[in-house]
Amino acid sequence: MRKILGILAALIAVLGVIWLVLQRKDESQRVTAAPPENPAPLQQAGSTFTYNFDGDGVGLLPKKFHSARTGQGPSSQWVVLADSTAPSKPNVVAQTSVDTTDYRFPLLIADEGSFRDLEVTVRFKAVSGDMDQAGGLAFRLKDANNYYIARANARKVTTGSLRWWLEGAAPWEERIWR
Repeated sequence: MRKILGILAALIAVLGVIWLVLQRKDESQRVTAAPPENPAPLQQAGSTFTYNFDGDGVGLLPKKFHSARTGQGPSSQWVVLADSTAPSKPNVVAQTSVDTTDYRFPLLIADEGSFRDLEVTVRFKAVSGDMDQAGGLAFRLKDANNYYIARANARKVTTGSLRWWLEGAAPWEERIWR
């Protein structure tokens, strides 16, 4: 009888440890509530905006923008940088944090306008990144956890490992404007 009670006590202890581990894992993957965005003013049809960051101070967050983050990890770091290879010289905006949190998507949000219909052109260059190398546009943004995204990412998972890939094109190269 003592042996059975000992086995039951050990089983209960093991189940308790498993429950604690699963509980912590669940908490680390939980999406936290994001504060709602203040809606940018709705622009009339035919309005045009061009952002080239040339009038913004190098090393600073660009004017008329703010940052946010989807997921976990520290806040994103966006700054204006000089880049002699930029299609619109001299300045670009760059996400410079090197955090390796797995579920983390830094956002740079324009404060100037919202649109019912939109035609947009953007260029980006992947410079580095161990977790991700991507660029894109978020639209119909309600908050940092609720938006649509059009994004380019050159990673492919093959037999459980990430590989660089851009479907139908040459292998992905860093430091090239797309």
